[in-house]
Amino acid sequence: MIRISRASPQEYEAALDLLFDRLSPDERRNSVKDVLRSLSGGRIIRHGLLAAWNDGSLVGSVLYAIQRDRTAFVWPPRMGPGQADSTVADALVAALRAGVDSAGAWIAQALLDPAAHDDADALDRNGFTYLTDLRFLVHMLDASAQNQPVAGATFPPDLEIVTFEPGVHDERFARLLEQTYVGTRDCPEVGGRRSGGDALVSHRMSGEFDPSRWKLYRVAGKDAGVLLLNAHPEHSAWEVVYVGVAHDCRGLGLGRRMMIDALAAVRRAGQSTLLLAVDSRNDYASKVYDELGFVETDRKGVHVYFPEARPASQTRR
Repeated sequence: MIRISRASPQEYEAALDLLFDRLSPDERRNSVKDVLRSLSGGRIIRHGLLAAWNDGSLVGSVLYAIQRDRTAFVWPPRMGPGQADSTVADALVAALRAGVDSAGAWIAQALLDPAAHDDADALDRNGFTYLTDLRFLVHMLDASAQNQPVAGATFPPDLEIVTFEPGVHDERFARLLEQTYVGTRDCPEVGGRRSGGDALVSHRMSGEFDPSRWKLYRVAGKDAGVLLLNAHPEHSAWEVVYVGVAHDCRGLGLGRRMMIDALAAVRRAGQSTLLLAVDSRNDYASKVYDELGFVETDRKGVHVYFPEARPASQTRR
């Protein structure tokens, strides 16, 4: 008889070894260490490493980790040798959903290799939905050119740039974020499910946050675009965690201008790489990134589950 339970600390390593059993031994060890480190860090407020047992033998595992912004990241279920029956995977995902629901997460998401059909099926037949593929892009900068201006990076006379000050500009940036969601081509299914303020909290958590790298662009006296850059010092890289233009300010070339400024800022900082991700359906943005020299390094399928909305008094934050 199959029993699903939360793994005890003594069982973590065995459950994670199974979860990452498709990786090489070295990659598996590193992945287990990375997960254990992240689960004990301050960004994760709740997690569930769930194990399936049959007569005392570990036959399956699944993992979710919920950040302070109430985003749940999901690793799909893995079965032990000889476990071809979908019953165990279905039971694990059902238990995962119950854990995510009880924790008050606003979204649970898994990023899967497009060829991982079994992983996708296990999630999608149990309440998850495939949204799109994300293109992961990278721009490698020439260190010898880091002090040279980027072509086209001139300021039109009606353009003003405001640098983010926590406690001063929070509402203003949040309001502009919400305006950029209107008619967006980047995962529009997610738009409107969280406030701009919640999104700002989330964007702080990707990499190393420094308010001096967050910019608001004004055109003709109107807040029009936002560019949020965070650092990944361990990789000598910066990341575009968000870039967007208000729905009524599109068509002015502002998106391209912000990306040119981002590349220039990375060069000035002496960093070697700028990273970003874009919805594969966003042809316009992808064209801009390709023209600016970004190269696709990976592609992942986005599978999401939206927990039922809960009253604030029932939501654990």
